[in-house]
Amino acid sequence: MKAKVNKVTIQIAQDDILAQTVAGLVNPTDPNLFVNPALSALAGSSLQQACNAIGWCEVGSAVITDAGDMKVEKIIHAV
Repeated sequence: MKAKVNKVTIQIAQDDILAQTVAGLVNPTDPNLFVNPALSALAGSSLQQACNAIGWCEVGSAVITDAGDMKVEKIIHAV
């Protein structure tokens, strides 16, 4: 499924999201910004280090980091 909202095209696909080349990736996480092991294995230790530098995020909020070694530009960590 593909939809255009304003000037942004959003596409929904069923696939391994970690293997995609996309602008952003949403990572569901806890308030301590824990990075799941599968994501950490692909991004490298710099992703968890970036989350550790932020430290904490309120429930219902999100923070953005670089994606480390992944092809993704940014990762949105949604709590």
